[in-house]
Amino acid sequence: MRVTVALLLTVVGWSSSFVFIRLGLESYSAEVVTCGRYLVASLVAAVIYAYLPHKVSLSISNRIKAMLCGALGMGIYSYAVGLGEVTVPASITGFVVGLMPLCASVLAVFLYKEPLSKRLLMGIGISLIGLFIIAFSGHDEVSFGTGLLWVFLSTISATAYTLLQKPLIKKMPAPVFICHALWGGALIALIIYLLSSSSFIDQFHTSKFSATLSIFYLGFVPSLLSFFGWSYALSKVNVAKASIALYTMPLLTALLAFLILQEKPTLFALVGMSLAFGGSLIGSIKLSAKIKKSIKVTT
Repeated sequence: MRVTVALLLTVVGWSSSFVFIRLGLESYSAEVVTCGRYLVASLVAAVIYAYLPHKVSLSISNRIKAMLCGALGMGIYSYAVGLGEVTVPASITGFVVGLMPLCASVLAVFLYKEPLSKRLLMGIGISLIGLFIIAFSGHDEVSFGTGLLWVFLSTISATAYTLLQKPLIKKMPAPVFICHALWGGALIALIIYLLSSSSFIDQFHTSKFSATLSIFYLGFVPSLLSFFGWSYALSKVNVAKASIALYTMPLLTALLAFLILQEKPTLFALVGMSLAFGGSLIGSIKLSAKIKKSIKVTT
């Protein structure tokens, strides 16, 4: 029962993140949304970390590696998603990021010398066709295409994070790793914000309450609770079994986007999303044990 609740929290939290990022972007820039959510998450993580065991035994190098993973897979990932969702609907974003298991399979070919199977090639081909259809689904081609590239970059970033964290999880408890990763994500998000021309104060004065509330939601639920829920689920069941639940995320994102944002994708976009999702399933459904252990999804 607890595992089911943990997986439900993970799936709902990560699926809803694309919708609430879109809400946050109604009043705030991508820099402010990203920095705000991870500052909230990192501050709460600091309180949690104070009560976690096995902190003193960690080496400085492992702490830095965990923070670098977070900078890549949390901070940069979320910033890229935010830039993408300026023009790309939340529902489409969810389906593109849903390609992550497929991207992990492709990267694993190079990192772990896995064979490039016909199933993987077929999945890649179908997903690319789906992305092509999405890119020309009736939106403004220049702005939408640029946004789609940012979303795809976020998918690559998150995929790299899932694979790079594998050796670190073996050296430290997962909750300890997540805390350090959140701090790394918050640090890079803060740097991006400081280097930008965005001003939280100026944007806050003219912001909608729903946009400000969305940033806090993103910090507490997708960035914090969902990660700990995923960590708990993995401590009770194997990764391959737990990961099955994550395949429902694009569908749930589309439903939430329809209910909350009233997003209605065009027929071509629906066809493209279906092909992208189907290609990801075909290409990654039969992974080797080595790859299954390395795949942990993030938002």
